[in-house]
Amino acid sequence: IFFKCSMQPTDYKKARLEETPQSGASSAGQAQLFAQRPPAYVAPSPAAPMSPGRQNQLKRIQHPGSPDAVPPMPFNRPPEAAGSGETKFQPISSLNNFSTGWRIKVRCMIKPEPKEYTAKRGPNAGQVNKVCNVELLDQWGGEIRAVMFGEQVDRFWPRFEQGKTYFLSKGEIRPADSRFSPKNQYEIRMTQNTELVECNEAAPTVMHMKYSFLPNLQKLEEVPVNSNVDVLGVVREVGQPGSITTRAKHEQLNRRNISLVDQSQKQVEVTFWRDMADRATYQVGDILALKGLRVGDFQGRSLSTGGSTFIEVNPEYLKEYRPLREWYDQLMQSGEPTSFERVGAGLASGTGRPAERKT
Repeated sequence: IFFKCSMQPTDYKKARLEETPQSGASSAGQAQLFAQRPPAYVAPSPAAPMSPGRQNQLKRIQHPGSPDAVPPMPFNRPPEAAGSGETKFQPISSLNNFSTGWRIKVRCMIKPEPKEYTAKRGPNAGQVNKVCNVELLDQWGGEIRAVMFGEQVDRFWPRFEQGKTYFLSKGEIRPADSRFSPKNQYEIRMTQNTELVECNEAAPTVMHMKYSFLPNLQKLEEVPVNSNVDVLGVVREVGQPGSITTRAKHEQLNRRNISLVDQSQKQVEVTFWRDMADRATYQVGDILALKGLRVGDFQGRSLSTGGSTFIEVNPEYLKEYRPLREWYDQLMQSGEPTSFERVGAGLASGTGRPAERKT
């Protein structure tokens, strides 16, 4: 269907000419508008001084072999990936929730027992499930937590052994809860696609735990109750093994108390629980490095192990080890009786203030 237009081409041109003065500026106005255009950009004079960085860059371009051309400063990048082929891996510090195709080489540092919990919401509300996590460390000092739920606990938890090295890949990188994973803002969720392969090396890579020791045991008096701390001390007394029965589940728990001392002339009692109590066959004079102890207020200040506690005996690689060993050896050679005061003996229970004296 065709429609006939009643307007002729000449009429259309006349209508456009009549609208021009109303819709835009006149020719004189347009000339004035263009006259107000800013002047053209003028390049700076070649004689203008350049910054030292620009001068050095120009030297490297014009004279690449000149000794005056300082190489550019490297960017603050994470360590490069190591290995090659099937053994290639990357540092933990390079992982984030956008990482794909990653692979890391890690040492299992802490392996607590699995726990049971009851789901409160979601499709599995009311069902009892299992959860467990392990703390991993790489050769660059990066730390990350691997979390397992349900079937993945039965699949992966028995394969992890404390102190052994593994290649780990194809897990989900998720943001971590800072309350439970303060070492890294991400954590690894183990899934059915995750691959875990033990690394059998003739010369294994040295991977040491990172500690944040208190300056001395006396500083425990300034630490709030229920905080987690790392301490280094000499074993002075080893108590007899014992056990208690919990009120809630009527579960029998093994325990053993060990006293530690250091150069501050203070003494603190550490309670080892569960399987750590069974393995606490330490000798008087051993130096213990303990990570992740819980601070208590029993008779001043006390310490206790937990599921995430890591223990090393006589860690000679630590810079704090040698001064503490020399101090204790000199103390034993002197033969003089030494008395150690209990940490926080004068503090009120549950506070960091001296106990009030009642009369």
